[in-house]
Amino acid sequence: MYGLSSMRQELIDHEIELSGNMIFVSYLDPVDLENIIVEGHGRYYLIRKKDNEILLSGDFDVVSDPYVLNDSKRADYIIANAEIYVTRIPNQITHIHKASLKYKIYLKTNFKTKGIFAIDYHRNHEVFMPSSISGNALDEKDKIAIMTFNSPDGDRKIIDTRGMNFLHKGYE
Repeated sequence: MYGLSSMRQELIDHEIELSGNMIFVSYLDPVDLENIIVEGHGRYYLIRKKDNEILLSGDFDVVSDPYVLNDSKRADYIIANAEIYVTRIPNQITHIHKASLKYKIYLKTNFKTKGIFAIDYHRNHEVFMPSSISGNALDEKDKIAIMTFNSPDGDRKIIDTRGMNFLHKGYE
């Protein structure tokens, strides 16, 4: 089966680039206001750099995961878990193939003390394909790509918690 696992070494060696679009959404967890939920979806294309060949394309879903806003261990990044689906391989009959990736998305830290979180558009973000050996941990040997975000006009916030005192709590 031709899929991400068969191209793993080319990905690690940065001989393939990924291009695509992503809609990334975050919102306060209605059950626990100390968390934000991160989710999204998108479309991607894997392109071999040396000949500009589209190797495959597909869709992905960023799984709805809570992220603790005041987690000091991950103060400068969010881990977004994604399920990707290969949906088209040029000139071949394509069968659905599913794989799991982890995106380490770095945040700007200059407004963290004010409770404002935003994507760091000037930084390279990391993409991991966890192996069965490393499990859920982010192991450097599982890093398969570097990802950048196109910078929008002005800085866009992921979430701004300055108005948290005005939210009603205790709807039990």
